[in-house]
This record gives sequence, C-alpha cells and structure tokens, in this order.
Amino acid sequence: MKKSILILMLSFLSIESALTATDLKPASTVNNTRVNDAIRNFVALCFSGKDLEAIKLALASTELDVNTKSPTGDTGLIIASERGNIEVIKLLLTHPSIDLNLRNEDGNSALVISIAKGQIEATKLLLSQKEIEVNGSQGIDDIPITTAAEYNQIEALKLLLAHSDIDANGIRRLGRTALQVAASKGHIQIIKILLSRDEIEVNKAVNTGYTALLIASRSNFPKVVELLLAHDDILVNLVNFRGKTALTEAATKGHIQVLKQLMNHPKININQNTEDSKEKTPLMLASENFHHKAVAILLRHPNINLNLMDAEGYPLLVFMAKRGQNIIVELLINHPNLDVNVLASSGSTALIKASKFSHLKILSLLLRHDEIDINLKNKKGMTALMMAIQKDQERVATMLLGHEGVNVNLKSTKFGFFPLNFAARKGKTNFVEMLLSHPKILVNQVDTAGMSSLIVSSYFGYADIVKLLLQAPGIDHTIKDFSDHMTALEWAQNRSRNEIVAILNEAGILE
Repeated sequence: MKKSILILMLSFLSIESALTATDLKPASTVNNTRVNDAIRNFVALCFSGKDLEAIKLALASTELDVNTKSPTGDTGLIIASERGNIEVIKLLLTHPSIDLNLRNEDGNSALVISIAKGQIEATKLLLSQKEIEVNGSQGIDDIPITTAAEYNQIEALKLLLAHSDIDANGIRRLGRTALQVAASKGHIQIIKILLSRDEIEVNKAVNTGYTALLIASRSNFPKVVELLLAHDDILVNLVNFRGKTALTEAATKGHIQVLKQLMNHPKININQNTEDSKEKTPLMLASENFHHKAVAILLRHPNINLNLMDAEGYPLLVFMAKRGQNIIVELLINHPNLDVNVLASSGSTALIKASKFSHLKILSLLLRHDEIDINLKNKKGMTALMMAIQKDQERVATMLLGHEGVNVNLKSTKFGFFPLNFAARKGKTNFVEMLLSHPKILVNQVDTAGMSSLIVSSYFGYADIVKLLLQAPGIDHTIKDFSDHMTALEWAQNRSRNEIVAILNEAGILE
C-alpha cells in the first residue's frame, strides 16, 4: 500500500472518531468543531468520499484552503480524481479558488492521475473545465496525452483529442510524445488513433533522436512498425543520438520480423553506416552480434554491399575471418557480390587473418572459393603462408601448400624474404622441411641482401636446417651475399658456428 494512501486512511479513521465525539457537545460547539475537523482533515475526507456533508461544511468555510496538500503533495482534487470519487470532484469544482492544475510531488496533476487510473468519469469532469491545462507542463512533467498513451487508456485519449486546445504532439519529461510512448509499449489501438490525426508528427524526435519507428524497431513490435511504415510521411532512415537507424537497431537486436518489414520499404538505405565512431552497416551489426538468421535475410536484399569498410578499416569478411565466425563467413562467401580478396586498411585479406589465427574451417571455405588469391600480401609484405610460418600454424601451412595457386617462392615487399628464407631465418625446422617437399620450391633463391636460405641458416646457427638444405637437390653452397660477398661456410666460420662448419665440411664443402 502506498504511504500516502495509508496516511489518508489513518486520517479518515481519526475523523470518524472526532465526529462521533461531537455528538456529546452543545449544538453551537458541535457545529464549530465539525467545521474545524472537516477543514483539518479535508484531504482525507476527499480520499474517503463518504462524508459529503463534512466536505460541504469545509467548502463553505472561509478558513479552508481548498488546495491544501497532504504530506505527499496530493490535493483533495488529486486524491478524489485518483479514486474516482465523482461527487467529491463535483463539489470541489464549485469552489471559486480550486486550482485544477496543481501537481503532487511526482509532478502529476488531477487530470493526469485520473487518466492513469482509468477514472474516465473523473477525466470527463476535469476536461469540461475551461481552466484545465489539457497539455500540462510540456517537457517537465507527465502530461495527459502521454499518460493516456502509456497506460493504454483509449477512451481518455479520445476525450483529449476531442478537446479544442489539445497538442497531439506534446512532449512529456524525457522528451517523448504520445506516439513515441505508445510505440515503446506496443499499444496498437493508441497508435492507430494517433496516426489518424492529420497533425500528428510521425517523425518527431526529441533529445535522444528516437522516433516512434526507431523505438518500435528497437523494442521489437512488428505490428507497430507495420502501422508506422504505412504512414505517408514516414522517414525510414532517420538516426538517433547513437547514429543508428531503425534498420540498424533491428539488425543489432536480431529482430527478424521488423528487419523484414524495414527491408521491404522502398526508401530503405540497406547499407547506411551508423553515424558514430564505428561506422557499421546493418549487415555488420547483425554479424557481430551473431544473428545468423538476420544476416541471411539482409543478404537477400538486391542492393546489399558486402565489401564496405568500417571505421577501423575492416570489411565484414576480413573481420569475421579474424573472429573465427564460421557460419557468418559461410553465408558471406556464397554471395555472388562478395569480393573474397577484399582488403582491410592494413592490407590483410580474410585468408591472411584466418591463417594468422588458425581458423581452419574458415580457411577451408576460403581456399575452395574460385576467385581466392592465396598470394596477396598485407602492408608488411606478408602472405598467408608467411603468416602461418611466423605464427607456427603448421596445419594452416599444410593447407596453403596444398592449394594449386600458392606461390611458394613469393618474396615479401620490404626485405625480399620468401617462405623458405623466412622459415630458415626463424629457425623453424618443421616448416623448412615442409617447404622443401614442395615441387616448385627454389632452394637457391636469395633475398634483397643476396642471402640464400643456406647462408641464413648458417649465419644464425641452425644446424638441423643446414642439414635439411644440404640434402635438397641442386643446393648451391657457392652463393655469396651482396654486401660481404661471403658463402654459407664463410659466414659460419666468421660467426664461430663450429657445428655448422663441421656439417658443411662433412658434406665436402671445405672452402
């Protein structure tokens, strides 16, 4: 039970005791006492509504402040309106000093309270008064029309809209109109009534930028969205303060039915970025939130662009490959408009990212694509194969080396490193062995410094790699680097790699 109601009930009990006690006093004293008691307990009397005579006595007295408030700020009129005490309201309205528009501590007037509680007769009485503020304190408190929308009070809404002074687009505190409030609650009949009005501003948005359509899309009310989309003036691509449209809201939340409705609108911008620091399209947002069905639906739109880049420089395919989202990648890769080799701002492809993070399912999907370019480099000059070697992704390297399009001898952009040279330089014996087994490997290829893989492994002291290279058909131990003009043996001697010197000598390489 509300504290205010409890206080008023206790007050009413004390009134009954006081009025009973007056029966034992002289007539003149009784009358004065009854008037004083009625004045003192005026709000409680309005709460009860049982003792109309006591209320009349109080109203007839010049000592009464008819607008006196309870401890919670409720006047007699507010209390009577909340409880639907019609006869009490009628009496109060006869008093010349009655203030119809006073508000309690919650900012609610008698009219607002009567609407919220569904006291339709009280609402009618109050609206019949010419001093009534039918639009309330807009932007500050709850107002009558938004209250009717919030509590789904259809009859009250009709009464309000019939009033000559009504503002159908009035805003309450927190900046919402009746249409926006109804959209947030899914109140269909309220919305139908409001949309039938010529003056309704269907795209109105205050403070947060949320229109009724944005609210309904975010809240997943398909019937509300349907009604709003049917309005001639609806603007479907407006953004809220987060830079999101109705479509991006629905995509983010995975609201399938709403998504379909919005996509079918002829003016929808299917690829509109969020106007924020991330610049995400609806397709990106649905993908990042793992709404697979929403992604599949968005991909059906004839104007969908899969290859756009977000603010961080990621096209969707590359980002999903990085995150290992197998299902999303599979949906994307089957779309005819996909650029499977699309580059991120870093130069990375989906294949490079899948290789780096060892997302084998995605790697397999990409390698089966007819247009995959397995040899593309990122801005550091690294191919997917070199990335696999760097990250010790042996299974990835095996899959890449098994692809018919792989260029096993491709050099990096910056230093001219190539896979065999790179593996030898990093001491990765297992990868050297894998590369040497490839039929197109060039064992004597040199980097930009003129260093062959044999020179590199001798220089860094990787004995096992030197042994493997010496077994490779056609290995040339006489190659010299470009700057110091030294062979593998000379570098091993220069750097005191005695074990490697011995290995080279045993192979018949003496000078």
